[in-house]
Amino acid sequence: MENQIVGPILPLRDLVVYPSITSPLFVGRAKSIDAINYAMNNNEKIIYLFTQKEPTTDDPQVNDVFAYGVKSKIIQFLKLPDNTYKVLTEGLEIVKIKSAVKATNNFLTAKLEPVTVSKKNSVELKASLRVLKMNFKTIFKI
Repeated sequence: MENQIVGPILPLRDLVVYPSITSPLFVGRAKSIDAINYAMNNNEKIIYLFTQKEPTTDDPQVNDVFAYGVKSKIIQFLKLPDNTYKVLTEGLEIVKIKSAVKATNNFLTAKLEPVTVSKKNSVELKASLRVLKMNFKTIFKI
């Protein structure tokens, strides 16, 4: 597919990021720091954030993260006194892992493709939203 890209993956423990949201991340694993350094130097500060399936996994591989993640831009990158990093990211769009790529660097990489989210404004959606609002108001009053 022509819109596939290969990019550095940053596995996240117990955190899900979304497009259009700014997220502060604290990074300490060597592979994660290498992925961030690569993104800062070679890739227009773009990194791909994926949540780990099992947060206790210390050395996650591509199959240890969920298939859907977020393409993010690194806004700020600070080294902390304890040799960890604080990274501020902004989610740009949802992406999906198509396949793992043999790493030539010390971090995870995969073939990725953007996910198109349809924003249908159908009659059914409007009706469902109205019912949801009424139910929420009822629950809130209780």
